[in-house]
Amino acid sequence: MNLELSLQAFRTFRDRQRVQLRPLTLVYGHNQAGKSTLLRVLPLLADALAQHGGGLDLRSAALRGATLRELGWLGVEPIPRPTVGMRAGAADDASRIEWAFTEEDGLAVPGTLRIGRADWTLDVRLDRRAGGELSAFTGMYSGTLSKEPWSGELRFTSLLPSAVPEALSGELGELQREVRWLMSGQWLQANRLVGASGRPSRFCRPDGSDLAPVFQRLPRGRQLLARASALLQEIGLKDQVVLGLDSDGRPRLEARRPDRLQLPVHLAGEGYRAVLPIALLLAWGLDEETRERPRWLAVEEPESHLHPDVQVKVADQLVAAAGAGLSVFLETHSPTILRAVQLAVLQRRLAPQDLGLYWVDQAPTAPHQGRVRRVDVDGAGVLHGWDPRVFGEDQALARQILDARLERLEAEE
Repeated sequence: MNLELSLQAFRTFRDRQRVQLRPLTLVYGHNQAGKSTLLRVLPLLADALAQHGGGLDLRSAALRGATLRELGWLGVEPIPRPTVGMRAGAADDASRIEWAFTEEDGLAVPGTLRIGRADWTLDVRLDRRAGGELSAFTGMYSGTLSKEPWSGELRFTSLLPSAVPEALSGELGELQREVRWLMSGQWLQANRLVGASGRPSRFCRPDGSDLAPVFQRLPRGRQLLARASALLQEIGLKDQVVLGLDSDGRPRLEARRPDRLQLPVHLAGEGYRAVLPIALLLAWGLDEETRERPRWLAVEEPESHLHPDVQVKVADQLVAAAGAGLSVFLETHSPTILRAVQLAVLQRRLAPQDLGLYWVDQAPTAPHQGRVRRVDVDGAGVLHGWDPRVFGEDQALARQILDARLERLEAEE
């Protein structure tokens, strides 16, 4: 995996922002800065690159019901055409593709396409199935290739054209390899196991609520449940996870402990419910005997409802997963997870080049424009480019407590 994603005129990001994906990638920032936007581009792009006719799937749970116009930059002088790009590596000459989306007959399709040295405008014609759903689209393109005029026809059944001019075939092949990887991941939203919601996103629903029937169908489902139970034990949660049946005979996940009655997961504690989908997908993604399995996992707020001790152990499991070939992307507010990852680098359990750390905030000269800043981590676990004021709230509170105690003692004397 060696993929860079870029966004421009997309939600809060007016100017182009880039994120180089690593085996372990962490995104930090204040509320409403754009962290979730960055993370949710992964499932959105994965859905759009799947073979379902092409274009952005505006029904994707990752969009939260947004229209194409609402995906664009909505600040002063709005830009209604959001742009998403990907590059197979960080080098300037790496194979790249970029789509600027427009609306065509109620669907979000590329109006501009850039592939490597080509820069084309598309005049799109939609092809629909009998039921009215999009099956493919054809784009008559005009523009330049290697700075020379170039025009013709491209056919799409996903966001990648099925063929390109011979001069670009090498770049298309490189991108197709990254696309296959991108389509093999799973996103977990912040509110997990809250009941059936959202369409499946590659392997399960983004809240994990359908993992019981999914694991029931897997040939190695029960072995994977046992592995997930072992992971839970390692992070300090004692309940085993097993398959049971509800009153209607449908499969459900249940928490079992020798000293108490077996309970459905929805009656378990908030922390257990929040971390269970993570454990299940880690067990699945790391099982080399299962061919169809997640290759990456994107998780919002992995620290949800977890004691700091458990957060450290969850971080250790995610570091281990990244080292074993399952890429992990986190959107988090947790200083505990950050410290645990720094320690993993210092202890050489995670190489600095395998860690991507980003801070998302708003540009000081343009307070409504999001920006993404890369933070480097050296072999000693030291952060370079990290704002020292970030996560200083606990120290500030401790100082205020000390000052208040001194004032009280002085007043009592």
